[in-house]
Amino acid sequence: MGGATFLGATNIPGINGYRTPLAVGFIMFFTGLSCLSVRFGGRVQSFVTSLKIVIIIGLTLAIFAFSSTGSWSHLFPHAVVGGGAWPGFAAFGTAVLAALWAYDGWNNMPMVAGEIQNPQKSIPLSLIIGVGGVMLIYTLANIAYVYALPFEELLSANSRLHPEGLPAATKAATGFLGTSGTVLLSAAFFISAMGALNGSILTSSRIPYAMATENMMPKFLAAVHPRTHVPVRSALIQGAWAAVLAASGTFDQLTDYVVFAGWVFYALASISLIIFRIRIPDASRGFRVPAYPWLPLGFAIVAVALLINTLMTSPKESLTGLVFIASGVPVFFWMRRGGKTAVTESA
Repeated sequence: MGGATFLGATNIPGINGYRTPLAVGFIMFFTGLSCLSVRFGGRVQSFVTSLKIVIIIGLTLAIFAFSSTGSWSHLFPHAVVGGGAWPGFAAFGTAVLAALWAYDGWNNMPMVAGEIQNPQKSIPLSLIIGVGGVMLIYTLANIAYVYALPFEELLSANSRLHPEGLPAATKAATGFLGTSGTVLLSAAFFISAMGALNGSILTSSRIPYAMATENMMPKFLAAVHPRTHVPVRSALIQGAWAAVLAASGTFDQLTDYVVFAGWVFYALASISLIIFRIRIPDASRGFRVPAYPWLPLGFAIVAVALLINTLMTSPKESLTGLVFIASGVPVFFWMRRGGKTAVTESA
Protein backbone atom coordinates (compact mmCIF):
# COMPACT_ATOMS: atom_id res chain seq x y z
CA MET A 1 0.00 0.00 0.00
CA GLY A 2 2.90 2.33 0.74
CA GLY A 3 4.42 1.56 -2.66
CA ALA A 4 1.12 2.32 -4.37
CA THR A 5 0.93 5.63 -2.50
CA PHE A 6 4.41 6.64 -3.65
CA LEU A 7 3.63 5.55 -7.19
CA GLY A 8 0.52 7.75 -7.12
CA ALA A 9 2.75 10.77 -6.46
CA THR A 10 4.53 10.23 -9.80
CA ASN A 11 1.52 11.78 -11.58
CA ILE A 12 0.94 8.74 -13.78
CA PRO A 13 -2.65 9.22 -15.00
CA GLY A 14 -5.24 7.11 -13.19
CA ILE A 15 -2.86 5.55 -10.66
CA ASN A 16 -4.45 7.07 -7.56
CA GLY A 17 -7.76 5.43 -8.36
CA TYR A 18 -6.22 1.96 -8.35
CA ARG A 19 -3.97 1.91 -5.29
CA THR A 20 -5.49 -1.24 -3.81
CA PRO A 21 -5.34 -3.33 -7.03
CA LEU A 22 -1.76 -2.15 -7.52
CA ALA A 23 -0.85 -3.19 -3.97
CA VAL A 24 -2.34 -6.65 -4.54
CA GLY A 25 -0.41 -6.91 -7.80
CA PHE A 26 2.87 -6.02 -6.08
CA ILE A 27 2.25 -8.71 -3.47
CA MET A 28 1.56 -11.34 -6.11
CA PHE A 29 4.64 -10.38 -8.13
CA PHE A 30 7.11 -10.57 -5.23
CA THR A 31 5.46 -13.73 -3.92
CA GLY A 32 6.21 -15.32 -7.28
CA LEU A 33 9.74 -13.93 -7.16
CA SER A 34 10.35 -15.45 -3.74
CA CYS A 35 9.29 -18.85 -5.07
CA LEU A 36 12.10 -18.92 -7.62
CA SER A 37 15.06 -19.31 -5.26
CA VAL A 38 16.41 -18.02 -1.96
CA ARG A 39 19.68 -16.91 -3.56
CA PHE A 40 17.98 -14.87 -6.29
CA GLY A 41 15.59 -13.23 -3.83
CA GLY A 42 18.52 -12.44 -1.55
CA ARG A 43 20.45 -10.78 -4.37
CA VAL A 44 17.43 -8.65 -5.28
CA GLN A 45 17.12 -7.66 -1.62
CA SER A 46 20.79 -6.70 -1.31
CA PHE A 47 20.62 -4.53 -4.44
CA VAL A 48 17.41 -2.73 -3.49
CA THR A 49 18.56 -2.20 0.11
CA SER A 50 21.80 -0.60 -1.08
CA LEU A 51 19.85 1.56 -3.50
CA LYS A 52 17.41 2.77 -0.87
CA ILE A 53 20.22 3.69 1.56
CA VAL A 54 21.88 5.78 -1.16
CA ILE A 55 18.53 7.45 -1.98
CA ILE A 56 17.64 8.32 1.62
CA ILE A 57 21.09 9.62 2.56
CA GLY A 58 21.29 11.61 -0.68
CA LEU A 59 17.85 13.12 -0.08
CA THR A 60 18.70 14.01 3.51
CA LEU A 61 21.90 15.82 2.58
CA ALA A 62 20.18 17.58 -0.35
CA ILE A 63 17.37 18.88 1.88
CA PHE A 64 19.83 20.42 4.32
CA ALA A 65 21.86 21.94 1.49
CA PHE A 66 19.22 23.17 -0.95
CA SER A 67 15.77 23.41 0.68
CA SER A 68 14.31 26.87 0.05
CA THR A 69 11.87 26.54 2.95
CA GLY A 70 14.30 25.03 5.44
CA SER A 71 14.52 26.47 8.93
CA TRP A 72 15.78 25.10 12.23
CA SER A 73 12.81 26.82 13.91
CA HIS A 74 10.58 24.10 12.43
CA LEU A 75 12.08 21.68 14.94
CA PHE A 76 10.52 23.70 17.77
CA PRO A 77 6.82 23.98 16.86
CA HIS A 78 5.78 25.11 20.35
CA ALA A 79 4.73 28.44 18.90
CA VAL A 80 2.11 26.61 16.83
CA VAL A 81 0.83 23.82 19.06
CA GLY A 82 0.24 23.77 22.80
CA GLY A 83 2.66 26.51 23.77
CA GLY A 84 5.42 23.95 24.18
CA ALA A 85 3.54 21.96 26.82
CA TRP A 86 4.35 18.26 27.20
CA PRO A 87 1.42 16.43 25.55
CA GLY A 88 1.61 13.50 27.96
CA PHE A 89 2.79 9.91 27.74
CA ALA A 90 -0.37 8.76 25.94
CA ALA A 91 0.30 11.05 22.97
CA PHE A 92 4.01 10.22 23.08
CA GLY A 93 3.24 6.48 23.03
CA THR A 94 0.92 6.93 20.05
CA ALA A 95 3.65 8.74 18.14
CA VAL A 96 6.18 6.05 19.06
CA LEU A 97 3.89 3.30 17.76
CA ALA A 98 3.65 5.03 14.37
CA ALA A 99 7.43 5.51 14.21
CA LEU A 100 8.12 1.88 15.10
CA TRP A 101 6.89 0.82 11.67
CA ALA A 102 10.12 2.23 10.24
CA TYR A 103 12.12 -0.07 12.54
CA ASP A 104 9.99 -3.16 11.99
CA GLY A 105 11.77 -5.81 10.00
CA TRP A 106 14.59 -6.56 12.43
CA ASN A 107 12.52 -9.56 13.52
CA ASN A 108 12.62 -10.94 9.97
CA MET A 109 16.31 -11.83 10.09
CA PRO A 110 16.01 -14.79 12.52
CA MET A 111 13.22 -16.26 10.37
CA VAL A 112 15.78 -17.42 7.82
CA ALA A 113 18.31 -18.68 10.38
CA GLY A 114 18.13 -22.19 8.91
CA GLU A 115 19.36 -20.90 5.54
CA ILE A 116 22.26 -18.74 6.79
CA GLN A 117 25.89 -19.76 7.19
CA ASN A 118 27.20 -19.48 10.77
CA PRO A 119 23.92 -18.06 12.16
CA GLN A 120 25.27 -17.81 15.74
CA LYS A 121 27.53 -14.97 14.63
CA SER A 122 25.81 -13.70 11.49
CA ILE A 123 22.38 -13.02 12.98
CA PRO A 124 23.43 -11.01 16.08
CA LEU A 125 25.91 -9.01 14.00
CA SER A 126 23.31 -8.36 11.29
CA LEU A 127 20.73 -7.24 13.86
CA ILE A 128 23.15 -4.87 15.60
CA ILE A 129 24.39 -3.29 12.37
CA GLY A 130 20.92 -3.23 10.78
CA VAL A 131 19.01 -1.69 13.70
CA GLY A 132 21.82 0.76 14.43
CA GLY A 133 21.97 1.82 10.78
CA VAL A 134 18.21 2.24 10.52
CA MET A 135 18.15 4.29 13.72
CA LEU A 136 20.81 6.67 12.43
CA ILE A 137 19.40 7.04 8.91
CA TYR A 138 15.76 7.31 10.06
CA THR A 139 16.56 9.98 12.65
CA LEU A 140 18.61 12.09 10.24
CA ALA A 141 15.97 11.80 7.51
CA ASN A 142 13.16 12.89 9.82
CA ILE A 143 15.17 15.83 11.11
CA ALA A 144 15.62 16.83 7.46
CA TYR A 145 11.88 16.58 6.76
CA VAL A 146 11.01 18.69 9.79
CA TYR A 147 13.75 21.17 8.87
CA ALA A 148 12.26 21.56 5.37
CA LEU A 149 8.55 21.70 6.22
CA PRO A 150 6.46 23.97 8.45
CA PHE A 151 4.43 22.10 11.02
CA GLU A 152 1.18 22.62 9.08
CA GLU A 153 2.69 20.91 6.02
CA LEU A 154 3.67 17.88 8.08
CA LEU A 155 0.16 17.61 9.47
CA SER A 156 -1.34 17.45 5.98
CA ALA A 157 1.10 14.79 4.69
CA ASN A 158 -0.20 11.38 3.65
CA SER A 159 -1.91 9.67 6.59
CA ARG A 160 -5.23 8.18 7.65
CA LEU A 161 -6.63 11.71 7.95
CA HIS A 162 -5.18 12.78 4.59
CA PRO A 163 -5.17 9.63 2.40
CA GLU A 164 -4.65 11.61 -0.81
CA GLY A 165 -1.86 13.82 0.58
CA LEU A 166 1.73 13.58 -0.58
CA PRO A 167 4.21 11.71 1.66
CA ALA A 168 6.27 13.97 3.95
CA ALA A 169 9.50 13.07 2.15
CA THR A 170 8.05 14.08 -1.21
CA LYS A 171 6.84 17.38 0.21
CA ALA A 172 10.23 18.04 1.76
CA ALA A 173 11.95 17.60 -1.60
CA THR A 174 9.57 19.87 -3.51
CA GLY A 175 11.33 23.01 -2.27
CA PHE A 176 14.52 22.28 -4.23
CA LEU A 177 13.56 19.66 -6.82
CA GLY A 178 10.36 21.16 -8.14
CA THR A 179 7.51 19.13 -9.60
CA SER A 180 9.60 17.12 -12.08
CA GLY A 181 12.20 16.24 -9.46
CA THR A 182 9.47 15.19 -7.05
CA VAL A 183 8.20 12.70 -9.59
CA LEU A 184 11.64 11.08 -9.80
CA LEU A 185 11.92 11.07 -6.03
CA SER A 186 8.52 9.38 -5.64
CA ALA A 187 9.68 6.71 -8.08
CA ALA A 188 12.79 6.18 -5.96
CA PHE A 189 10.67 5.82 -2.82
CA PHE A 190 8.50 3.33 -4.69
CA ILE A 191 11.61 1.23 -5.35
CA SER A 192 12.49 1.46 -1.66
CA ALA A 193 9.03 0.27 -0.64
CA MET A 194 9.26 -2.66 -3.05
CA GLY A 195 12.55 -3.65 -1.42
CA ALA A 196 10.83 -3.79 1.97
CA LEU A 197 8.02 -5.84 0.45
CA ASN A 198 10.43 -8.33 -1.12
CA GLY A 199 12.30 -8.80 2.16
CA SER A 200 9.13 -9.31 4.17
CA ILE A 201 7.68 -11.86 1.77
CA LEU A 202 10.98 -13.72 1.47
CA THR A 203 11.45 -14.16 5.22
CA SER A 204 7.91 -14.35 6.62
CA SER A 205 6.92 -17.29 4.43
CA ARG A 206 9.34 -19.40 6.49
CA ILE A 207 7.15 -19.12 9.60
CA PRO A 208 4.12 -21.17 8.44
CA TYR A 209 6.58 -23.70 7.00
CA ALA A 210 8.50 -24.02 10.27
CA MET A 211 5.29 -24.26 12.30
CA ALA A 212 3.97 -26.97 9.99
CA THR A 213 7.12 -29.06 10.52
CA GLU A 214 6.34 -28.90 14.28
CA ASN A 215 2.67 -29.92 13.83
CA MET A 216 1.41 -26.43 14.69
CA MET A 217 -0.05 -25.72 11.23
CA PRO A 218 -1.44 -28.01 8.49
CA LYS A 219 1.20 -30.49 7.33
CA PHE A 220 0.92 -29.62 3.63
CA LEU A 221 2.65 -26.30 4.42
CA ALA A 222 5.79 -28.18 5.47
CA ALA A 223 6.67 -29.06 1.87
CA VAL A 224 9.51 -27.38 -0.03
CA HIS A 225 10.18 -27.32 -3.74
CA PRO A 226 12.53 -30.21 -4.64
CA ARG A 227 14.82 -28.02 -6.75
CA THR A 228 14.78 -24.56 -5.14
CA HIS A 229 14.09 -25.74 -1.55
CA VAL A 230 11.62 -22.84 -1.17
CA PRO A 231 8.39 -23.37 0.88
CA VAL A 232 6.23 -22.48 -2.12
CA ARG A 233 2.88 -23.44 -0.56
CA SER A 234 3.58 -21.35 2.50
CA ALA A 235 4.60 -18.39 0.33
CA LEU A 236 1.47 -18.60 -1.85
CA ILE A 237 -0.92 -18.78 1.09
CA GLN A 238 0.90 -15.91 2.79
CA GLY A 239 0.60 -13.86 -0.42
CA ALA A 240 -3.13 -14.55 -0.70
CA TRP A 241 -3.74 -13.49 2.91
CA ALA A 242 -1.59 -10.39 2.50
CA ALA A 243 -3.63 -9.44 -0.58
CA VAL A 244 -6.83 -9.72 1.47
CA LEU A 245 -5.36 -7.44 4.15
CA ALA A 246 -4.14 -4.93 1.55
CA ALA A 247 -7.65 -4.73 0.12
CA SER A 248 -9.21 -4.21 3.55
CA GLY A 249 -7.77 -0.89 4.71
CA THR A 250 -5.49 2.08 4.20
CA PHE A 251 -1.72 2.05 4.72
CA ASP A 252 -1.91 3.73 8.15
CA GLN A 253 -4.63 1.36 9.35
CA LEU A 254 -2.64 -1.66 8.26
CA THR A 255 0.57 -0.44 9.90
CA ASP A 256 -1.29 0.23 13.16
CA TYR A 257 -2.63 -3.33 13.06
CA VAL A 258 0.68 -4.98 12.30
CA VAL A 259 2.83 -2.90 14.66
CA PHE A 260 0.49 -3.55 17.59
CA ALA A 261 0.23 -7.27 16.78
CA GLY A 262 3.97 -7.49 16.23
CA TRP A 263 4.79 -5.96 19.57
CA VAL A 264 2.51 -8.43 21.33
CA PHE A 265 4.83 -11.17 20.09
CA TYR A 266 8.02 -9.17 20.73
CA ALA A 267 6.94 -8.82 24.37
CA LEU A 268 6.13 -12.53 24.58
CA ALA A 269 9.48 -13.46 22.98
CA SER A 270 11.49 -11.44 25.50
CA ILE A 271 9.50 -12.90 28.40
CA SER A 272 9.88 -16.44 27.02
CA LEU A 273 13.66 -15.97 26.95
CA ILE A 274 13.66 -15.49 30.73
CA ILE A 275 11.28 -18.42 31.24
CA PHE A 276 13.44 -20.78 29.16
CA ARG A 277 16.60 -19.72 30.99
CA ILE A 278 14.90 -20.62 34.27
CA ARG A 279 13.35 -23.88 33.09
CA ILE A 280 16.32 -25.12 31.02
CA PRO A 281 19.39 -23.53 32.62
CA ASP A 282 21.88 -26.03 31.20
CA ALA A 283 20.77 -25.95 27.56
CA SER A 284 23.40 -25.27 24.91
CA ARG A 285 22.98 -21.74 23.53
CA GLY A 286 24.75 -20.19 20.56
CA PHE A 287 24.43 -16.63 21.82
CA ARG A 288 24.51 -15.08 25.30
CA VAL A 289 22.25 -12.08 25.90
CA PRO A 290 24.28 -9.17 27.29
CA ALA A 291 23.12 -7.66 30.60
CA TYR A 292 20.83 -10.64 31.19
CA PRO A 293 18.15 -10.57 32.67
CA TRP A 294 17.86 -6.77 32.77
CA LEU A 295 17.97 -6.20 29.02
CA PRO A 296 15.12 -8.58 28.05
CA LEU A 297 13.19 -7.61 31.18
CA GLY A 298 13.47 -3.90 30.38
CA PHE A 299 12.46 -4.57 26.79
CA ALA A 300 9.39 -6.53 27.95
CA ILE A 301 8.32 -3.76 30.35
CA VAL A 302 8.56 -1.08 27.64
CA ALA A 303 6.71 -3.31 25.15
CA VAL A 304 3.86 -4.04 27.58
CA ALA A 305 3.56 -0.33 28.48
CA LEU A 306 3.38 0.53 24.78
CA LEU A 307 0.68 -2.09 24.19
CA ILE A 308 -1.44 -0.88 27.12
CA ASN A 309 -1.16 2.70 25.93
CA THR A 310 -2.17 1.67 22.40
CA LEU A 311 -5.20 -0.21 23.70
CA MET A 312 -6.29 2.97 25.47
CA THR A 313 -5.60 5.45 22.65
CA SER A 314 -6.47 3.31 19.60
CA PRO A 315 -8.91 0.66 20.87
CA LYS A 316 -10.40 -0.18 17.45
CA GLU A 317 -7.07 -0.89 15.74
CA SER A 318 -5.67 -2.66 18.81
CA LEU A 319 -8.69 -4.91 19.29
CA THR A 320 -8.70 -5.74 15.57
CA GLY A 321 -5.08 -6.84 15.88
CA LEU A 322 -5.95 -8.95 18.92
CA VAL A 323 -8.86 -10.58 17.06
CA PHE A 324 -6.49 -11.59 14.26
CA ILE A 325 -4.11 -13.11 16.80
CA ALA A 326 -6.91 -14.83 18.76
CA SER A 327 -8.22 -16.44 15.57
CA GLY A 328 -5.05 -18.56 15.53
CA VAL A 329 -5.52 -19.91 19.06
CA PRO A 330 -8.08 -22.64 18.25
CA VAL A 331 -6.02 -23.64 15.21
CA PHE A 332 -2.95 -23.99 17.41
CA PHE A 333 -4.70 -26.25 19.94
CA TRP A 334 -6.39 -28.24 17.17
CA MET A 335 -3.08 -28.86 15.43
CA ARG A 336 -1.32 -29.60 18.73
CA ARG A 337 -3.95 -32.20 19.57
CA GLY A 338 -3.64 -33.72 16.10
CA GLY A 339 0.13 -33.89 16.46
CA LYS A 340 -0.12 -35.71 19.80
CA THR A 341 -2.66 -38.15 18.36
CA ALA A 342 -0.35 -38.94 15.43
CA VAL A 343 2.57 -39.56 17.82
CA THR A 344 0.44 -41.85 20.00
CA GLU A 345 -0.82 -43.86 17.02
CA SER A 346 2.69 -44.29 15.60
CA ALA A 347 3.96 -45.46 18.97
